[in-house]
Amino acid sequence: AKGKFGLPLNISTPPDIKELAVTFNTMCERLEELDEMKIEFISHVSHQLRTPLSAGDAASCLLLEGVFLHAPDKQHELFSIIQEECERLIRSVNRILDLSSMEAGMLDYQFVTSDIIPILEREMIKLAPLAQRKNITIKLDIPDSLPAVRIDEERIAQVVENLFGNALKFTADRGMITMLASENTEKGLVQVSFERSEEHTSELQSRFDL
Repeated sequence: AKGKFGLPLNISTPPDIKELAVTFNTMCERLEELDEMKIEFISHVSHQLRTPLSAGDAASCLLLEGVFLHAPDKQHELFSIIQEECERLIRSVNRILDLSSMEAGMLDYQFVTSDIIPILEREMIKLAPLAQRKNITIKLDIPDSLPAVRIDEERIAQVVENLFGNALKFTADRGMITMLASENTEKGLVQVSFERSEEHTSELQSRFDL
């Protein structure tokens, strides 16, 4: 009742009491699992909402400060970022509302054969204001062409955004983040990775295969 689920009952007799204790312990294990799932879910949702909010906030601050007052193209780009992030927030909320479908194993994927390069470029442009706020240089290191991959474009964009957001979060001011993509012909995959570089250090932040 106090939320302490890790103290199992050990009652051997009589048999009916023992059966009750085993059932009670099973219930406690399940409650503990659900409690951990709730914490993980809240953390995941917080991350999903924080990145688009931060990107939209950074873009709106740049507009209010008049950083690109005499650059209409840049202003239009920032307005587009704000609009896209608002739409992403709406999609995130819709995903939260669809949690019941996830639990029922009915999560819907929209797989298409697509070029991954425009998705990477779009996510880099979208998070550019956040990088600019921290004086972080971002670079895209990909070949001129990559083989098409079968993906759910929206969910892959979400993966890229999450990994890129983590790289921004853990890179110090005046650092650099490189988004790399390459074809692994041996495995028949396209690999996307993020390299975080700071003064005198360089490390692979994360990678995923398509």
